[in-house]
Parts: sequence; structure tokens; C-alpha cells
Amino acid sequence: FPVTIRRGGYLSMPEHPDPKMRMLQPHPLCNIVFTTNVRGFGDGIDKFAATGVMDASFLNRLEYMQEIPHLDPYVEARLILGTLNGDDKLAMKMVRFGNLMRQAWREGTIEASWSMRTLMPWAELTAKLGSSALALRMTFWGKLVSDAERGNAQRCWHDVGFEWVS
Repeated sequence: FPVTIRRGGYLSMPEHPDPKMRMLQPHPLCNIVFTTNVRGFGDGIDKFAATGVMDASFLNRLEYMQEIPHLDPYVEARLILGTLNGDDKLAMKMVRFGNLMRQAWREGTIEASWSMRTLMPWAELTAKLGSSALALRMTFWGKLVSDAERGNAQRCWHDVGFEWVS
């Protein structure tokens, strides 16, 4: 449900099916936390198409805002290390590749986003297949929509020391 907080202490959920639940008076010690991928009117290129945009009137009703960065690369590597049977060099290469994909996404050279939800299945399939390249093709490559994007990803692949296998 779309949820908004009004100054004066009530919570408005206009689309709630129960009319009595559309306006709630939260307890004075209640904290409501919103998470989102986009601020304001969005980024203008639909990178967050599945996320509701918070407009200025909504943002004015929030007391605090905090950006939470991606995990530290060493933490990400530790999270996939067990899946990769302790191969810490491979784990760090995979994380470095993922960070280059994030950078390419921010720069607009690829449209597919990268997160731990991308890294984990890639690591799991790499362990099963014994090939990080084949696993990447099966988990991420299909999200790249053009030859230019695939070329950018392939350059990142080589930049971290992976060898491309056709």
C-alpha cells in the first residue's frame, strides 16, 4: 500500500481495503522506516522503474534520510568464500568484477544493475560448473541488452584478470 506520514501524527494508507485502517494514529514511540532506490523524481532514465518515486511533498515529511552504501568488497568476498570452497582470489576477482558492473551502471554504459542478489547465484553456479565464465553467462549475461553493453562487460571481465572463454 502507498503509505504516507502526516505531521500531526497519523499514518495515511488511502488504498487500504478496510476504511477504518486508512488513517492510523501510531504510538508516540513508533518509528516508521522507508527504504527505496530512488529519491525525488528519479534519475530520468528509468533505472528504478519498479520503485515508487518519492516526490518533494513526501520527502518534506521525513525527518531523517541516510544513504546506505554497498557492502565493503572484503565483506562481499567473505560472503561467497564458502560457496567457492575457500578460493579467496576467485572471490575477490568476482567482487571486483561486480564493482566494475556497478560503476558501469552508474555511468550508464550498462542497464543491468549488480547487487549481492547477482553475485551469490553467480558464485554458486561457478562452484557447481567449475567455470566462472559459463556461470556468468547463465546468471547475468542475458541481462545485457546490446553488443555495446556486452563489450563493456567483457572489458571489465578482462580488467579484473578473468579470461573469456567462448
